[in-house]
Amino acid sequence: MTLSEEVLRYIDGKENSWLTERSQLITSLEKANADYALLDKAKTTEIDDLKAKIQSLEEQIEQLKNSPELNGWKLIYSSDLTKDDGWTKNEETQSNDNSRNLRKNAVFGPSGLVIYGRRESGYNRPYTTADVLGKHISVPTYFRAEVDAILPTEYAMWPAPLWFRPLSGPNASDGEIDVAETWTGSWKDSKTFGVALHPAYGSGLGHVNAKFDYSKLPNPDPAAIHTYAVEKTKGSIKFWCDGVFIKEWKTGSPAWFDSIFEVGKTWYPRITLQIGGTGSPFEPEANWKESKMIISGLRIYEPDN
Repeated sequence: MTLSEEVLRYIDGKENSWLTERSQLITSLEKANADYALLDKAKTTEIDDLKAKIQSLEEQIEQLKNSPELNGWKLIYSSDLTKDDGWTKNEETQSNDNSRNLRKNAVFGPSGLVIYGRRESGYNRPYTTADVLGKHISVPTYFRAEVDAILPTEYAMWPAPLWFRPLSGPNASDGEIDVAETWTGSWKDSKTFGVALHPAYGSGLGHVNAKFDYSKLPNPDPAAIHTYAVEKTKGSIKFWCDGVFIKEWKTGSPAWFDSIFEVGKTWYPRITLQIGGTGSPFEPEANWKESKMIISGLRIYEPDN
C-alpha cells in the first residue's frame, strides 16, 4: 500500500467514525426531545390535576358556607381520630356479611382512623376488617353529627363511616341511624351511597333508606373525601353530604318513627367496614387484596339551649 493510499484510508476511517458519532448524536438528541416532551406533558397534567383539586376544595368550602347553620348547636365532641381516645375495637363476626372483625385492622394514626379490609385466611371467613364503637361518647337524644370520610370504592365493600346505636333509655337495643353507607353492589352499576333508619331488629317493621348519587355533589368523585352529616331534632331526622340535602324522615313517616326515636334515648357512634354478602355476586373481585376506609374527622353537637 502506498503512502497516499494509507492517508486516504485514514481519512475515510475518520469520516466514517464522524458519521457514526453524528448519527448517534442525532438519535440521542431526538430521544432527549421526546423525553422532554413527555416530561413537559407530565408537568402539564400534574398542574391540571392540582388546579382541579384546588377548584374542588374551593367548591367544598363554598358548600360549607351554605351548609345548615350551626347556630343553636354546641360542640360536645371533636376529634381528627389520629389518637384512640377510648374507642372499642370489636373482635367478632356478623351475620350479614362474609368477613371477620379484627382489632389490628383499625389503626389510629396521622391520617386519622384507617380501617383495613383484607383478603386474609385463617379466621373461618375469607376476609378480615374492623368495627369500632364509641361507647365512651354519650350522644343526647337530639344531636347533630358530621364525619369526614374517604370510602373504599371496590366492589363488595360495605363501608359505614358513621352510624348510631342506642346507648341507654327505653328499649335501648332498638333503633339505628345510618349517616352514610354504600352497599356491596353499589359500585357495579352506579356511584351511590345511602342513608337509613332501622326500627327494632327482628321486629318485622322494615327499615327505610334512601340512595343518593355522588354526581349531584360539588365533587362527584366517590373516592374523594366527603363530609356526611345528620341532624336529629324533635320529630325529625335529616341528612346532608357536603352541605347538599339528602333526605328527611319525621313523625308519622315511617309510622314507627316516634316509638324508636322519640322516647328519650342516648346514642353512641360506630364506624364499620363490612365485606361481601351471603354469596355471589356480593363478593370482591378475584384479584382483590385490600381496601381501606379513612375517617379524618368526627364532630358531635348538642342543642345549645
